[in-house]
Amino acid sequence: MKAKVILLEVEKSQIGLLNAFFDGAGRYAIIRTPEGLENMVYVISTPDTFQKAMELIDSFSKFIQIKVLGDADEILLG
Repeated sequence: MKAKVILLEVEKSQIGLLNAFFDGAGRYAIIRTPEGLENMVYVISTPDTFQKAMELIDSFSKFIQIKVLGDADEILLG
C-alpha cells in the first residue's frame, strides 16, 4: 500500500493538539515528527483518506497555526 505524506510546519507546543485532532476526527491520518526537524510533522494517510486529511488540516488551521510545506517526497527527495 502506498502512503501519501505531507510535511507541515506547526509550533512544537501544538503538535500534541494536532495529533489529538486527528485521533478524534476518525484517524484519517497519523502524525509523526521527523527526526532532526523541529516544528515539523509528517501527516501520513492512505490515498483513500488523503482528501479528508487535507480537509481536516484546513479545518484545524482555524485553531492552530499550520503551514503546509508540501509533499514530503518532493521536499526531501528533490
